[in-house]
Amino acid sequence: MNEEVKFPPTADKKLLDVLKRCLEKDPTKRSSVEELQSHPYLKQNKESLDETLMLGDDADLMKAVHELRSCTPRTSVRKLRRLMLKGKENEMDCSSD
Repeated sequence: MNEEVKFPPTADKKLLDVLKRCLEKDPTKRSSVEELQSHPYLKQNKESLDETLMLGDDADLMKAVHELRSCTPRTSVRKLRRLMLKGKENEMDCSSD
């Protein structure tokens, strides 16, 4: 469980940084929603994000963040990858993994 999360190679170092901040195992070190919203990767891509990948509103975003925090890092990565690849909201019930 203390094993480091492995990410596939990516040319986008800013995206990798966002994912690592979201999936920090120590909740006291994990980035807040506000910190993530001000991250350069998210700020630069704000206008060009595909609407199908965006959550409806802040309440939905907070719910997703809360649910991902209760997942193991590997489960969180898997669920985020599914969201990014399929462009659909997937149920984030961590108890099913």
